[in-house]
Order: sequence, then structure tokens, then C-alpha cells
Amino acid sequence: MNLVNVIVVKNNLSQRHLIKEDDIKVLKTSKHLVPDDAVYNKKDIVGKYVKMEHTLLKEQMIRTSNIESLDEAIDAPNLLLYENQRVYALKKDVVGTAGASLQRGSYVDVAVQKKKEGEYGVIIENVRVVGVKDRYGEEVKQGTVPHVILLAVDVEDINGILKAEEEINGN
Repeated sequence: MNLVNVIVVKNNLSQRHLIKEDDIKVLKTSKHLVPDDAVYNKKDIVGKYVKMEHTLLKEQMIRTSNIESLDEAIDAPNLLLYENQRVYALKKDVVGTAGASLQRGSYVDVAVQKKKEGEYGVIIENVRVVGVKDRYGEEVKQGTVPHVILLAVDVEDINGILKAEEEINGN
């Protein structure tokens, strides 16, 4: 019998779980039981996410079709949120950006223009950018002008943004 080492999960892992080394182990099994897309190396798994609508059960072999990297994830901005944060989207037409240098992982201040021309007030400082999208919804590369900026905003700061938007719109 031809035995091979494959990677399996130690316990059940639900969708969107970030896989850590503690979540997986090596199991020796018969080669004829191993699917074509089985993963054989821990480094190919650690730091990836269980795909949406997938659950990995205890002792289940990990297949490439069950996992994805952050860049492959359609909901990547949500995966980057900390506890008590929400994604807040700003369109380019309401954003004064740092040109085409803005990218995921950057930090920005959110400011609104006050009643007088050229007068601004910062409402949130040091906000993490979790996505920078073009008009087709694709993540932009550095050097490309963004269409939508996605920010990781703390829940308690969202009301401040909404209030500022109401004032701008005259509501």
C-alpha cells in the first residue's frame, strides 16, 4: 500500500476561518484515497481562509477548492475588520485622496468640508483602508486612481460620519 502525508484539520473549521498552524496536522493515508487537489504542505494552508459556504470537519483533508487567500476572497475587506468595526465605503467624488498612492493597509483621516470653502474638519483620524476599488469593483494597483475607498470604521464612529453627511446634504 502506497502511503502519503496529507494535511487535515484538527477540529471543525467554519467558513471564513483564518487557518493557523494550530488548526492543522499531518495524517498518513493511502494514496488512492487522496483527491487530486489535496494539500500536502502546511505552508500552503497557513494564513488562508476557509471559503464561503464551506465547512471543514475534524480530520477532513484540506483541498485547494476549500481554501483561499485574502487576495482571492470576494469579501476581503470584511476579513480585515477587527471586532466592532464595519466597512464604510466612500466614492471617489466625495474623497480627496492622496492621488493614486492609496492602497489596502494605508491609514487616512476622514474630514468633511465645513460651510466655508477650503475649511475642513477632521471627524475621524487614522482610519485603516481595507479596500481600494476601481469602477468595476476590482482592487486597484498602486498608481491607479480609485473609484471607491473602503474603510474599517469603528462602530462608535459611524454615527459621526452619518451626521456629517446629513449636514453636507442639508438634512
